[in-house]
Amino acid sequence: MILYEDTIERFQKDVMQNAIADRAAERYRTYYNRSPGDSEYRSWQYSLAILNNSFQYAQLKDNHIIVEYELPYASLRIDVLLFGRDTEDQDNVVILELKQWSNENVILAESEGNLIVNYGYFKGEMPHPSLQVQGYYFHLRDFIKIFSEKDAPRLSASVYAHNYSKKGASILLSDNFKAIVKEFPVFAKEDSIELARYLQARLRGGGGQLLYERFARSPIGPSKKLLGGPGTGKSVIALEVMGELMRQGRTVFHATGAAAFTKTLQKIVGTRASKLFKYFYAFNNQEPNSVEVIICDEAHRLRKDSSDFRVPAVYKSKDPQVDSIIKAAKLSVFFIDEYQIVRPNEIGSVKLVKEAAANVGIDPEDIEEFELTTQFRCSGSDAYLQWLDDALDIRPSDIARFDPKMEFKIFDDPQKMMAQIRRRNEEKTNSARIAAGFCWPWSKPNQDGLLVKDVKIGNFEMPWENKDMFWKWATDDSGMEQVGTVYTAQGFEFDYIGVIFGKDLVYRKNIGWIAQPENSHDSQAKRGNDQFARHLKHVYRVLLSRAHLGVYVYFMDKETEESFRTAIKGSV
Repeated sequence: MILYEDTIERFQKDVMQNAIADRAAERYRTYYNRSPGDSEYRSWQYSLAILNNSFQYAQLKDNHIIVEYELPYASLRIDVLLFGRDTEDQDNVVILELKQWSNENVILAESEGNLIVNYGYFKGEMPHPSLQVQGYYFHLRDFIKIFSEKDAPRLSASVYAHNYSKKGASILLSDNFKAIVKEFPVFAKEDSIELARYLQARLRGGGGQLLYERFARSPIGPSKKLLGGPGTGKSVIALEVMGELMRQGRTVFHATGAAAFTKTLQKIVGTRASKLFKYFYAFNNQEPNSVEVIICDEAHRLRKDSSDFRVPAVYKSKDPQVDSIIKAAKLSVFFIDEYQIVRPNEIGSVKLVKEAAANVGIDPEDIEEFELTTQFRCSGSDAYLQWLDDALDIRPSDIARFDPKMEFKIFDDPQKMMAQIRRRNEEKTNSARIAAGFCWPWSKPNQDGLLVKDVKIGNFEMPWENKDMFWKWATDDSGMEQVGTVYTAQGFEFDYIGVIFGKDLVYRKNIGWIAQPENSHDSQAKRGNDQFARHLKHVYRVLLSRAHLGVYVYFMDKETEESFRTAIKGSV
């Protein structure tokens, strides 16, 4: 999607006639079927007029400009792209990010590389704009094939903060960001002539139209060098398949419905490759067959549609998520464990995928189904998982015998269990975690940043994972002293896991497993859910199978504890 595209000469006329924002708004309405917000319209009207001063000073004429270029396979938009030749007759593409920030709107954030911005419609933490354009720079390099060709154009990126002064206290240009600003410069309001010289050096030779046409025709797809990263279990296979396909030059994406898992993978692979890891809803607006392969990890977490309040507006849709994925990809791969469905809005199943494929005309003979039988977790013991399924009455098991290869210890005090988790982490950092059923409220951090100790059992008190950075729980050192939920634990494995088995699910002799929703704080899971007991069984199945070497458990309900002790004794 492009909101404005023309020659620099035409752009200058549109600016002079106050028509530039109207042209962009018209294209916006056509594409999104709604009008742009007032703040966005004003930014085009104001910022582009100021930018035009630098164009005039640089005497740019035979150049091409794009305003609001949507990056491929992303909802991000580059403010301005410029095309032309430099004084050495070399093709150049220039990225420009326009910021209306003023000095008093920006302060330094505690997170490295970030700022806290309070500007009109936006208030919150975000990356320094040089880091932002660095992301755009690598996105173009990694996804637009023209930049990997032998005679690739030069690519540069910078920021024009035309309301921001470099005089006095200037956070944007401080030593904290010296290295990144040197590579991706920031031009302040006093720098309109400096910006003009920067552009002149790269674009004065003209030839913008031909370069733009070459850019527009360039194939789109991730480069072969983009991917790397670890994983376990199903994810090991998913990532190995993904890597091999990319080495073959295929366009391939990894998708999940789990925020913690996706954000962690994005962090592991780094900024450039993070764009390959998406959520299920990200393919709603994709053209049919525009992606060669989509690998859906944890596909049991597929939702009915993408109308949830957490879905960004640009991706909201009433279309089934599975339909959008199958339509967007020439080949879709789904990794599914139906016994990990923990909420009523999670509907991923083999049956669902097959029905969706049939609805779009895919022949059943073109669908391949494989069962993964080798187990990486639980000391490699499939027997332990079968025993666990039997103990929780989830499904009949061929082997309902506890496997002693897996250390399974029941504690009578949560503090003693936590002490053992700490000892394991002292032996090997980040090797152990504690998790629990969602039986306590989950508070936001205090204003001083300290976490509220919501999880309370007698003298035992611990906080849940940080609500503002929950996705760090599984891999960051801070997670060793926080209690995780199933939603942050799902998809991850540790050497040891400690589990607080709450009173939301209890076992009663002669009755079986019973859900007690009054003891649950998972409002989304229990609201109107006649399958709540089944979902809670899956919750504790997930938590009790997160470890490679050992599982430690504290049961809040003693009759439930006794049922597990009996299950162990009866199978030995």
